[in-house]
Amino acid sequence: MSRTSAVVAAAAVLLVIAVALFINLRRPPLSDEERVKQLFLDAAYAVNTKNAAALMRLVADDYNDGTFTKRELRQLAIEGLRSSGRIIVVPSLRSLQIRGGWARAELEVDVQTEGYDVAPQHLSLSVDLARRGRDWKIIRATGWENAALQGDWEGW
Repeated sequence: MSRTSAVVAAAAVLLVIAVALFINLRRPPLSDEERVKQLFLDAAYAVNTKNAAALMRLVADDYNDGTFTKRELRQLAIEGLRSSGRIIVVPSLRSLQIRGGWARAELEVDVQTEGYDVAPQHLSLSVDLARRGRDWKIIRATGWENAALQGDWEGW
């Protein structure tokens, strides 16, 4: 490649980066409500793609629902998502209340499984969240425990 071609290629790359940055900077920041809604979509995607690490990034280090801590929840997620079956999670947000750095959401979640000896389930979840910097994290969730502990799912 000649020096002129290299300069033109470098300029083109810089132009693409500049345009991408410009577009990204002009985009308005997400509201707290949009961030929380996106967190639930990200959680469903993490379960659907069996990505325990991505799921656990959405959970606060001080998570505690009275039964499980984040450490115990991580172990459940790793073992449950590692098995060979497929899990399909479809969340539906019923209500969301945000007050300062705290939020409470009520969700209905349909869970279908393939390769497990578990019938499809409908869960009613209550989720408490806290703002951690610019992100929202789950600090407590109830309504899922019985689904995780019943049936014949490996590790659950």
